[in-house]
Amino acid sequence: MKKRHRWKIDKTLLCNKDDIVITDPCYLPEGIEPPIPHEEWWDFVHKIFEKGGIERYTVYGDWYCTVYRSKRGHFGFVDKTQQIGEFSADACKVCVCKLRQILEYNPYFLKWAKAHKNCVTIIRGFSGKVHFIEREEKPDENGDSSTDLRVHGDGLKNQEPFAFESVELPDDE
Repeated sequence: MKKRHRWKIDKTLLCNKDDIVITDPCYLPEGIEPPIPHEEWWDFVHKIFEKGGIERYTVYGDWYCTVYRSKRGHFGFVDKTQQIGEFSADACKVCVCKLRQILEYNPYFLKWAKAHKNCVTIIRGFSGKVHFIEREEKPDENGDSSTDLRVHGDGLKNQEPFAFESVELPDDE
């Protein structure tokens, strides 16, 4: 059995009754007509992040996750009977930002997101902290190790305790 290190917080976003978006930042310009030229996408995305949001590389490359309710105050304890959404990270990055910031620059994003539910998770009315968390396995006898990266939120939704966490989908799903 492989032993794991403790969860480590990488980055944090503070929210106050915000609608938050979990996705790959490459999707933030989607739906704009006429389309933004690909070489201008990251400039567009960085305008959104200048007002807040967190992003990072996924460690894995392409990444597909399901977001579940989780145990408050703990990392790594998800309730797989309470799925909230899914997202993907096709450009090897993941971000969490406030929906209002996206809509300020891309008023078509919600329409695109509704048609691509496997690419974007939207959590409405969240107050609390959202983190990227990670833990690395200790190397095995061959020196191989891997990193588990997740998006974790803990706080309130509709004045009720609410926590969530992403879990990477296996390649065969």
